[in-house]
Amino acid sequence: MILLLAFMAVQNSYAQEIINGVVNQYGSIKRIWNMNPANRDSVIVLGAGSIWDGSSEFEIALFIQMKGMGIYDPSNSPFQLLWGSEFPDIFNTGIYSFMLVDKVVNDSIVIFSSTLRGDMGETPDTVPSTCQLVKVPYGKSFRLGGNLQAAPWDPATGTGGVLALFASDKLDLSGHNIDVTAQGFRGGDTLRDYSTPVFCASPAKDITFYLDTAEHYAGRKGESPVFSGYRFTRGNGFAAGGGGGAEGRYSGGSGGSNFGKGAKGGKEAVDFCFTLWNYGGWGGAISSIHFSNDKNRLFPGCGGGTSVPEPGLTATPGGNGGGIVIIITDTLAGAVAGDTIFASGQSVTDTSYTGGSGGGAGGFIVIDVNQVEGNVHLDVSGGKGGDTYDPVQLHGPGGGGGGGVIWHSGADMLPGLDENESEGSTGEHLPDGDPNNTTSASGATTLQ
Repeated sequence: MILLLAFMAVQNSYAQEIINGVVNQYGSIKRIWNMNPANRDSVIVLGAGSIWDGSSEFEIALFIQMKGMGIYDPSNSPFQLLWGSEFPDIFNTGIYSFMLVDKVVNDSIVIFSSTLRGDMGETPDTVPSTCQLVKVPYGKSFRLGGNLQAAPWDPATGTGGVLALFASDKLDLSGHNIDVTAQGFRGGDTLRDYSTPVFCASPAKDITFYLDTAEHYAGRKGESPVFSGYRFTRGNGFAAGGGGGAEGRYSGGSGGSNFGKGAKGGKEAVDFCFTLWNYGGWGGAISSIHFSNDKNRLFPGCGGGTSVPEPGLTATPGGNGGGIVIIITDTLAGAVAGDTIFASGQSVTDTSYTGGSGGGAGGFIVIDVNQVEGNVHLDVSGGKGGDTYDPVQLHGPGGGGGGGVIWHSGADMLPGLDENESEGSTGEHLPDGDPNNTTSASGATTLQ
């Protein structure tokens, strides 16, 4: 990345540009292509000609694979302790690469000036992969005229959730923020057929994986890097960072995870279901082996799991995870009081009358800068779990989201940068404030 930036700095003589809002454009990759049979040098993105239109002297694209992990579950492993964890080979999930666009052919084939990352392996046709190509603005100097955001992650199109920016000299936040809070993987939703009452959890089952038809006794899991089309969308088992949904009547969903683990959701309505066990959603972090300079992968925060709505009683969706921010510049400037780059998980702020849902996990911030002017805060904190309310019987609140990742250049964090890596707090049962057997989430990490 540094070599690419240095090359552009020599070529780029533009004055400071004022930017705000969504500055990236996104295209869904349909296929990785070899225009030159010996190299991975191109991709197929429908409508690419309107994004990389040749209007700039240099057009930069970020290739990133968002989804594609397989996980252990009862359909492929008898070992319950493995359920929800990703397979040892996650293929190219989290792989990213900055590329110079050479040209676009037939409005769909994007040909690069170089090849994609050499450590990309072959993905079997049986494993669906979700990749996108992001147009990355570059210039000599940018100043914010308002907050910057990414387009929110959209699982239907497989695009969004990433903000990337190159400035060869300076990026001046100028009293504004970069904010991709809640723009990562989605929290579980509460859609179901309300004509069927919610069943109590079965005492014989825990760490469950159900098809989406099990809407009367299990909430939805939060979204994660698991491959698109994964069948077992409900149940209290986590799914490679996606928070487990609540099991049974009025238990809580788990917080989403990233590097930090989301908290377990609270217990179901004990007075009603006569159970001593906690069937709230389980949280489980993405394996720490993937967070290193050697692996060099990026993941948005995963979504929180949700409870099951009862006919006549509302439940709340799980919190979305934080998105991904990549900033590459020589000088990053903030106000004396401090501007903030947010990639935090979404808190569940509405109160549920069944079980609470889990907060979203913190996302990923990559900062490659040489110096900082003023102060800039970096926030990859997890979101708060949802509260519940019932004046008579105790329900299960939602678990807090786990913390994300801050990855900075150099051996030490530069003066002027500080970080919030905290985990999200768990929800409470109101009006008495009882956490009802929720656990604590874990915080973020810093890489260098």
